[in-house]
Amino acid sequence: MGPNQARVRLVYRIVVLLAFLLLINFIVAGMLMHMEPINYTDAFFFAMSATTLAGFNAGPINDVTKWFISFYQLFASSIWTYIVMLVCLSVMDRQMLLDATD
Repeated sequence: MGPNQARVRLVYRIVVLLAFLLLINFIVAGMLMHMEPINYTDAFFFAMSATTLAGFNAGPINDVTKWFISFYQLFASSIWTYIVMLVCLSVMDRQMLLDATD
């Protein structure tokens, strides 16, 4: 597999993971809308804030929502960690490939 194919494959994986996170955020926003007394827009903002670990303007009210968001943040941070790992491994592979050709 050539370096261009590896780069395309890496970009494809990252795009698929980001699309997966976005889809999960839409689903989680619907769940949050039913767990908390908020509208869908606020629930989506809350889900995106939890995914990016950026923080919230206001925290959840219900204990169930607090637990749900805690585990959701763990899940989202593991996806972000996997994306960073893919990029780092790609850079390391490219560097080893360049070193091998010298």
